[in-house]
Amino acid sequence: MAQDSTSTFPVIPKKHWWNLRNKFKKSIPGTVTPNYISSVLKMSEGSAGSNVIPSLRMIGIINDEGKVVQDAARKFRDDQQYAEYCADVLKHIYPPELREAFPDVDSDAAGVSSWFSNSTGVGVSGANRMRAFYLLLCEADPAKEKPSDGTSTKSSSAPKRRAPQAKARGSASKTDMREKRGENEQQAHHPGLHINIQVHISSDATPDQIDQIFESMAKHVYRVEKDAK
Repeated sequence: MAQDSTSTFPVIPKKHWWNLRNKFKKSIPGTVTPNYISSVLKMSEGSAGSNVIPSLRMIGIINDEGKVVQDAARKFRDDQQYAEYCADVLKHIYPPELREAFPDVDSDAAGVSSWFSNSTGVGVSGANRMRAFYLLLCEADPAKEKPSDGTSTKSSSAPKRRAPQAKARGSASKTDMREKRGENEQQAHHPGLHINIQVHISSDATPDQIDQIFESMAKHVYRVEKDAK
């Protein structure tokens, strides 16, 4: 049965919603009390009794005596039935005018908040909290479940292995630089030998004589210069 337009609507923060669902996955309690909610969600017992317990009654998880409605609880915790459970809550809690105007999670957030504010008379903060839970039900996606506080992801704990490789490459580069510097220093300590040769060839020399001159230079002078280096 839909809520009267002047009444309030359930408000359960996302973190509390997913943490409570995770608890129900492990074990469905027989009764949900303010003390149970206080222990599970790490909040004060007073806040649990005045905020969370009434919302759990509205969405059919518990009855007026705090007894868990087992059929609803099983759908709530089961990934395969979770969307069906959310659809049931939307149908029985929220009036058609809201569901028709804002049917899914991509609906205008400001418009949804305005509807809750106008329908219940709550302020902006209260309307935003009602909107957040309404859109959470519209999304109906168990994959959006976030890990509880203190839970780390695998990617954040994965060791970083590229840094040692970068260091090794850096060390190799420094070694190469030192070796090249040593070679340059050694070359700097060896004197260079430069030979300047002037060849005067008689104008009446035959082509065979000229060839013999250059062959002799290639054989003797070039070898000397090469040995000197």
